Amino acid sequence: MKVLVIGAGLGGLTLAQGLRREGIDVAVYERDDAAGRPQGVSLHIDDRGGAALRGCLPPPHAAMIDATMGGLREQTLSLSEVDGALAVVDTQPSDARPGRQAHRPLLRAVLLTGLEDAVRFGAEFTRFERQADGTVRAWFANGRTDTADVLVGADGVGSAVRRQYLPHARVVDTGRRMTMGATALSAIPRLPDQIGNNPAVARCTARQWCWPPCDSPRHLSTHGNGCCPPYAIVRSPRSRTI
Repeated sequence: MKVLVIGAGLGGLTLAQGLRREGIDVAVYERDDAAGRPQGVSLHIDDRGGAALRGCLPPPHAAMIDATMGGLREQTLSLSEVDGALAVVDTQPSDARPGRQAHRPLLRAVLLTGLEDAVRFGAEFTRFERQADGTVRAWFANGRTDTADVLVGADGVGSAVRRQYLPHARVVDTGRRMTMGATALSAIPRLPDQIGNNPAVARCTARQWCWPPCDSPRHLSTHGNGCCPPYAIVRSPRSRTI
């Protein structure tokens, strides 16, 4: 059996690792070049995600991911300025399923390891066609074609595979947008000791606690590479939660 996976993101690469582990021939096609795009900073992985990674990856890969993740995230902290210093003012059980924070670029690099001969970069999928013998043939913008027994669309919310296979399916825009970035924990004195591995909401008005300065709440968390990734969820042009 041969499987074609369209998209070398986290899902596509994890699937490719699992297929190869079971001895199944797999080829992954990715429209971006090998350098990829700056895409994401951190990722929350709960027990289900961890089990899936261990089930699909070679043990050394899974061990590398485990060693570079942050500690268990079980509660959400509220931070505010008290007497001129940032302090924890409230603690609540986390809304999310308990898990650990992974550094997304590092996670993708680990997932790519060992698949160098299977991933074709710079190959944008354009269409597929079922063949008379039951196989499927895929075409790419660079003129290349490939044939396999199974075609998997792992090319994200704008999936070109889905557009052809399920042309009636409609993507619903939730109206939310997220912007993320990473800041060295050492840039904010005492913060690592205050929040540990937990997500935190910082309600701030002082310029030194906010980037860019604003009066909205900001969500902070840590992952295993020693960075604190703040992010913004934009609900509408007039209302922001950061």
